[in-house]
Amino acid sequence: MDNDQPPHSYWGSALDNGTPRRLAGRKFYWHGITPAERFPRHRRRKGNAESQCRTGHVVAAGTVCRGRVWFDNLDRVQLGLLLAAVEPALVLHDLDSGQTDERGRPVVAGRIFATHLGGGKPLGYGTVVPTVVPESLVVETAQSRYGAAPREVADVAALAEEARRARFGGQPDEAHRDDAPAAWYALASVLTEGRVPADRIWWYPPARPWSQRVSGEGEDATFEKEFDESYTFFQTFRGGGIGARQPMQPLPRATDADQTLPIPEQR
Repeated sequence: MDNDQPPHSYWGSALDNGTPRRLAGRKFYWHGITPAERFPRHRRRKGNAESQCRTGHVVAAGTVCRGRVWFDNLDRVQLGLLLAAVEPALVLHDLDSGQTDERGRPVVAGRIFATHLGGGKPLGYGTVVPTVVPESLVVETAQSRYGAAPREVADVAALAEEARRARFGGQPDEAHRDDAPAAWYALASVLTEGRVPADRIWWYPPARPWSQRVSGEGEDATFEKEFDESYTFFQTFRGGGIGARQPMQPLPRATDADQTLPIPEQR
């Protein structure tokens, strides 16, 4: 949303200063499995209705799946963009994703870009890191398919970079990449493994501080059900009406270094 001032209510309402904000248009899930702890978010807890839970079957971490895909009638740019969709690192590897280290410095090198496969995404499941096997990409023309012309074993990285140049110019080794579309930076952010702490990924905003998530120790530990009462957040920050005590709280932009949301004060 473009306005510097925080919104006061839902988009387009009378409280929105008379000028509708640009919609952010986001729906994604961060990558990260909750570390080993009591009452992890992917297990049913006391108080969870049976109708809201189901049993899932997972594959072990590190499992490698292989496959082959065929496409017809793509030009070189379209093929390069398709390769980038399969292996995002081919075109996102040098774009600032908003990730910072413990000193607040941008993290660009050494990142892993992942996508999602299967169910359980709100719980952190389904993270996969696709790779196009080098020298596996074979490009055919009408002459090679129906005639005697040889097939081309294409360079995957070169095709992806050709598609990137066609979209916004530039080379990977150039110092200035400001001509990249904003959506590409946002994509680099949401696909980066470890972009946000895995132990702070929750499917809805909590209603209690994280330090109050569990009470007691050892076998006497219990999960505080008030932590899960997410309606407290939405009631507090919805921007208007009974119970609303604060302006509407929008989600951070995908490229914001800080992806935290406020926790409502208990009253």
